[in-house]
Amino acid sequence: MHSNGMYWTPTEVSFYYDGVKYLTTDQPEDAANDPYDMSLILSSSPHTVDVADYNSGSGGFQPNHPDAATAAQAGQTLPSFEIDWVRVWSLGSTVGTSDCQGLPNDICQAINITNTNFKVRSAGESCKGSKNATISIEATQKLQYTAVIEGTSMSNEFDTTTSFDGLGSGNYTVCITAEGLPDFKQCFELVIKEPQN
Repeated sequence: MHSNGMYWTPTEVSFYYDGVKYLTTDQPEDAANDPYDMSLILSSSPHTVDVADYNSGSGGFQPNHPDAATAAQAGQTLPSFEIDWVRVWSLGSTVGTSDCQGLPNDICQAINITNTNFKVRSAGESCKGSKNATISIEATQKLQYTAVIEGTSMSNEFDTTTSFDGLGSGNYTVCITAEGLPDFKQCFELVIKEPQN
């Protein structure tokens, strides 16, 4: 039995066979900007005769454009498959490793970073103009993260905790990415108010 996986983000639609990527969209922006609800249709079409060795230079999977030599002929039994189960997760879901079959580990890790993984807190200035406010970040899941305060050169690498010190009052956007997970980015908006005195 084999596992098929699909990874669908605003910038990529990729298909996996037993954890190996075999097809990625050429124009992912089409999927990202589609005005209609998106759906996934599981089908054995286009019907081809021999897909196992066809196009072996690019992985030996389903050809993109079957020709007369590979297309099923009239009266011929068409290929089919049986689906045991389908699982769908959104980014930030909690997915057990054994449930994430068919996708590589880095994608499983990205899915597993829950929306509540980070606690981001701010502490204001002690006095007006003292520039001693802080933003602290705590992660539940230990990975290699990078936190950046947007619009500044401030950036910290961390695995569970980090903080930005020496801040003044103002609005801050803190964005967190994870090493090896190019599609993961979570941002937080914080307001540090100026003290009264």
